[in-house]
Amino acid sequence: MSEKLLHIYGQKAWHDEVIIVGNKKSLKSLIQALIDAIALGAGRAKEVMVTDGEGYDVLILTEDSPWADKEWMQMPLPYTDEIARTQDDDRDGLNLNALNRRLRDTFYKKEK
Repeated sequence: MSEKLLHIYGQKAWHDEVIIVGNKKSLKSLIQALIDAIALGAGRAKEVMVTDGEGYDVLILTEDSPWADKEWMQMPLPYTDEIARTQDDDRDGLNLNALNRRLRDTFYKKEK
């Protein structure tokens, strides 16, 4: 059985591309997770992996509020390069606690 190989390279800074590279098995899993997120509000591509052998899940949430609403404004920006960091961006502490909590709550409730 072939592994679900998936590499996702995030934006370094504003206007950069996000690059997704995967084999067909992982891309099908990602497509299903996107379909689930649209239909159910959340989706998960389970047990994909990078070529160093480390596995992970891709969690996808639907957020339909307008972009200026607090739901979006409270999310940390996804940029990875130093030049794109904001004053309130805490990369050392990975200031993703609220988003991570929301992801965990969403997915663990669905699995119980």
